[in-house]
Amino acid sequence: CWVCLVCWVCLGVWGKTKFSEIINETGIEKNVLSKYLNTLEKLSLIQREVPVTERNPDKSRKGIYKICDNFTRFWFQYVFQFRSQIELSNYTEPVKKLTTQKGLNILEAISYEKVCQQVIIRYQDKIFNFERVGRWWNKDKEIDLIAYNQHTKQILFAEVKWSNKHIGLNILKQLKEKTEYVDWNNGDRKEYFAFFSKSGFSDEIIKYTKENKHILLFDKDKLVI
Repeated sequence: CWVCLVCWVCLGVWGKTKFSEIINETGIEKNVLSKYLNTLEKLSLIQREVPVTERNPDKSRKGIYKICDNFTRFWFQYVFQFRSQIELSNYTEPVKKLTTQKGLNILEAISYEKVCQQVIIRYQDKIFNFERVGRWWNKDKEIDLIAYNQHTKQILFAEVKWSNKHIGLNILKQLKEKTEYVDWNNGDRKEYFAFFSKSGFSDEIIKYTKENKHILLFDKDKLVI
């Protein structure tokens, strides 16, 4: 069915998330695909996402489509393509994909990014009032979370790490390097940084954060510093 086809493509399994790419991959006509995507958005199965700093999100050419429902994402990633085997009680292939590709960990990481957006909103009284919050990307550069206030020219850059390693100063350095590519009030903005970690932080970054009040550290969903 068209729902399965579009969701399968939007999932990124084929690496096709832009409108033009989905057309080329599925062969669905432009006007028909628009109706399908609008229907899936209304059902909250997929969402159109643009870099959070885009001035006109609805007209942005950087928009991509992503599955936003966790159950749907799991279904198409680990059940849909193996449904014939599963119906025959043969679970070898789906289980293999889950374990060899660290499948569950990937799904957890995606969900954790969404949680972090809600967490940072909850703590904005400790930073500044946000106008927009979301992801940012440009070509090969990506930042997990950006929040900003256009009137006060304050902006927060955040990195989300769902891994078994501590976040250290190297991650801070990498994030600062990526912020230089964000075209938003360059040279006239006040920057803040936040880090979300599944496994905590190194002693070095904890010490550095205590000496620099424009940085926040979150252990899962709890503010540490």
